[in-house]
Amino acid sequence: MPKKISDIDKKNIIDSFIKGMTINELSDQYGFTKITITRHLKGGISKDKFQELNSRKNKNPDILKKDLNKKNDAESI
Repeated sequence: MPKKISDIDKKNIIDSFIKGMTINELSDQYGFTKITITRHLKGGISKDKFQELNSRKNKNPDILKKDLNKKNDAESI
């Protein structure tokens, strides 16, 4: 029987995706297929937001991670 994603994991997956993790990274971290991760992301955020975030990561993931690190550094000050 397939493992079910808990509500807490669903929230964490969506939050992590918004913060910059890729679908591949989420799949590895949580142990679900990329298809399952994608399905829950699309169910948890708007289609437009999903496409925007996913296309930014696919175009240049290093820039997005640098931007997020700068944002996190600024928030910790």
